Amino acid sequence: MKKFTVIGVYTDNGQVFANTEEAENGEQAIQASAAAVAETGADAEIIVAIEGEHFEGDTLTFPGECAVDVRTILEGI
Repeated sequence: MKKFTVIGVYTDNGQVFANTEEAENGEQAIQASAAAVAETGADAEIIVAIEGEHFEGDTLTFPGECAVDVRTILEGI
């Protein structure tokens, strides 16, 4: 088993999340993360599974709590 970070977006509020899952491969990590989200009653879209354990503020940097339009990012430069 390996650790994977699964990144997705909650559909009700657009908040981005990163869950750590233990699995044999990325597909299994995505399935595990989807099951964990569904168990809470939430709905989400899964974007990617990345091998390894990644954390916000360490190896992950999000532009905000939700997806941010590129024009908004560029206006801040």
